[in-house]
Parts: sequence; C-alpha cells; structure tokens
Amino acid sequence: MFLKKCLCVFLGFIIHVWDPLSSSQTQNFVQLCAELKEEFAVFKDESKATQMLSKSIIMRIRISVEEDVFIPLYPKSVLEDRTSAHSVFQERQFWSAVKLLGNIFQWDGLLPEQVLQEVGLDKLLNRYILLALQMSLPGPDNIEKCKKVINCFPPHWFEELKTQQTLPQLESLCRYLLQSIRAAYKNGGQSEESSSNRKAIEEMVKMLAQISAVDHTKRIIDECKLEDLKSILERN
Repeated sequence: MFLKKCLCVFLGFIIHVWDPLSSSQTQNFVQLCAELKEEFAVFKDESKATQMLSKSIIMRIRISVEEDVFIPLYPKSVLEDRTSAHSVFQERQFWSAVKLLGNIFQWDGLLPEQVLQEVGLDKLLNRYILLALQMSLPGPDNIEKCKKVINCFPPHWFEELKTQQTLPQLESLCRYLLQSIRAAYKNGGQSEESSSNRKAIEEMVKMLAQISAVDHTKRIIDECKLEDLKSILERN
C-alpha cells in the first residue's frame, strides 16, 4: 500500500513538476528511483504500477524532446560573427539539447536501453544535435561539442559490443567525424608542423575509438597515414 501511494505521488510529480531539462531535478529523481529499485524491486517487477511509472517517465521525456528542443539552422555566413544574436541563440539552444541528452541517459539502468537509444540517439541526437553540428562552422568549438555529446553516452554500451562496429544509431555521427578528419587532414593535418590540425585529428580519432567504431578508426588511420595514432585503438 505504501509503495502504491508513493507511485501515485510520483505520477503527479512526473506530469506536473519534473522538468527533464533540469539536471538537478533529473539527478535527484533518478537517485530516488534507483533506491526504490533496490529496496522494493521497482523497475524490476511487471506490476501495473511499475509499468505505469516507467511509461509516464518515458512519455515525459518524449514530450520534452518534441516540445522543448529547438535549434535554429542558419547559413554558415551568418554564424561567422560569434557575437551575433543568431550565433549566440543557436549556441544556447544547442547546449540545452546536449544537456537534455545527458539527462536522458541518466536513466540508464532504470529504463529499457532500447527506449533510451531510440529517444536519445534516433530522435534527439540525429534529428537535432547532429544536424546543428553539420550546419555550424568547423573548428575547435565543434570538436569540444562532439566530446561533450559522446561523454553523455553510457560507457557500457560500447564495452558490450561484440563487433568492430559501433551502435547503428551512431553511424551518422561517425560519418561526421570522418568528414571532419579528412577536412583537417587536407588543411595541413598531414604536416607535423601544423600542430593545431594534427591535434584536432587526434582528438577526433580518439572519439571514434571511444564509441567503439573500430572499423572506421582503422580505415581513417590507413587512409590519412596516421600510423602514430594506432595506439589509440589499443587503449580503448
């Protein structure tokens, strides 16, 4: 009876109070749900109350992705001035989407992995975040953005892969990284004297390895003659 009352309170909180864009609210809510899972087997059993709780959380996350995420896409010429209103607004909206991505993956271990990947990767990453990256100006800022995005992913997703390929939902991100590596290589990354481009290439190769895109990592190392970066694969 106590548990049912708690779940009823949670349902009201999910619908009327919880903001999935808030990292502090999400962290506290996830921690509380993890404790319920440990003490009362919530999220483990198949009771109607547990199913309703999970479905309500998933529904609220879906609504947030559909209604709270907006990243305007401007021509690159408009974004050249980093202090312009267009550029500042796009940056703010981009980082808000990345924040939501991280909050969604806080539910790893409580909500079904398939659902988290569908909402977080298929809908949020590929429909919004990646498109914004592709439309923005290349450079160190984009590398930092890619790092932040990849660091949102639960590491065990890649530790459990049985092949040399990453998750299917991350193939578009891999293609973006490969395209960026090739561009940096053509712009002087093949020269040891061009330290900034070399460093950028190394960082992006590390990101490919981090998401276990072994096939892409090997291919780009061979293609761009980056033999000195082969050790990255051994460390991942």
